[in-house]
Amino acid sequence: MLTLNYEKIMDLRYGENPHQSASVYKETKYTGLSLFDAKKLQGQEISFNNFFDLDATLSIIRNFDEPCCCILKHATPCGIAINNNITKAYKNAYLGDPISPFGGIVGFNREVDKVTAEEIAKIFMSAIIAPSYTTEAKEILAKKKKLIVLQLPMEKELSHRTLRWINGGILLQDSDIEPTDFSKWEVVTQKKPTEEERKAMEFGFKVVQFVKSNAMCITTAQITLGMGCGQPNRVGSLEIAFKNMKDNKLLDKNPKIIASDAFIPFRDSIDLAVKEGIYAIVQPGGSIRDQEVIDACNEHKVTMLLTHTRHFRH
Repeated sequence: MLTLNYEKIMDLRYGENPHQSASVYKETKYTGLSLFDAKKLQGQEISFNNFFDLDATLSIIRNFDEPCCCILKHATPCGIAINNNITKAYKNAYLGDPISPFGGIVGFNREVDKVTAEEIAKIFMSAIIAPSYTTEAKEILAKKKKLIVLQLPMEKELSHRTLRWINGGILLQDSDIEPTDFSKWEVVTQKKPTEEERKAMEFGFKVVQFVKSNAMCITTAQITLGMGCGQPNRVGSLEIAFKNMKDNKLLDKNPKIIASDAFIPFRDSIDLAVKEGIYAIVQPGGSIRDQEVIDACNEHKVTMLLTHTRHFRH
């Protein structure tokens, strides 16, 4: 027997669409990291979609130890970047996909300062979440009257379980939040990764963990350059990722890698990657055609690492 206790916080204006009624409830005994502990500094009412997107953003930025910025739209990250300079992290996350951020959510795992706030204020965003803001940053963001600004310290851990409602029941599982054990990764190709390629693979695989299946992400060691997801086949996602990369505003000359959330079942993804200039790929492996894919990599002199951990996100 599973007993769940939730306390109603408030009714919402409407659900995902205006014809759907909605409300928000808090799990009574939950003590981990939660939007319910955030302090709302300003802005309009938080909607059903805002709650969902802000929670997704929170999970992503909490996953990085480095200063991180995530821009998210419709539950899907469109730009993620890490950088010791948080303004640079924001700019890189934005420039990796300068079209999608309009009306989206932006999250930081570090304090937002004046310069970063000035950059955010240049476009329309729905909401921003960060652990803190400088006084100057608050004053700048206050001019955007409808912008939701949430302040939430992020020392606590995320929930270790996820729950989804289905007709007549629920699905309950462990959350996919365990730290990646990079020591278990296996180089399976003749060509070994450079140090910079390895760093890019580690960043890319942490990113792809939060992108909808079938996810294919093109990244450097600090920036997402193109993401494709939600397609019924993996090469379709990869084609979208390359299109997005060509549309972005970053001229990053650092090594570019592809990260896949689940195994690559056919060599078509490898052939496409090489055609577009990619020579390093990280994926979980586990397909009956792994050897065919590895052989294709060796044929093209591509580096491939197998993580042996899948990150499907339905």
